Amino acid sequence: AGLWTSRDPNGWNYKDKTASADGVQKLQLKTGADTKTSVKLSARGSALVLPAAFSVSEFFDEDPNVVVQLVDGATKCWTSEFVALRTSLNTPAGFKAVAP
Repeated sequence: AGLWTSRDPNGWNYKDKTASADGVQKLQLKTGADTKTSVKLSARGSALVLPAAFSVSEFFDEDPNVVVQLVDGATKCWTSEFVALRTSLNTPAGFKAVAP
């Protein structure tokens, strides 16, 4: 509970420098109308469990896109699709992209 900060009425921030919960270091949830809600997630380290890399040169297969879902474990699910044109890093070492 101490890692969450309310940004009422605009959402919540989560910060854990140790990334002890599944590798999540930062999570920013901003409220908004449908299609205007924003989620930013930063995760890394040994606690982050990821699938095996797609190939020796790519972490994810972007043919045609990568779909990422963040689920709160109860009732909420946020989904984003990342296309190759908006991807700045896609190597076996990591993935970085911005949703349209």
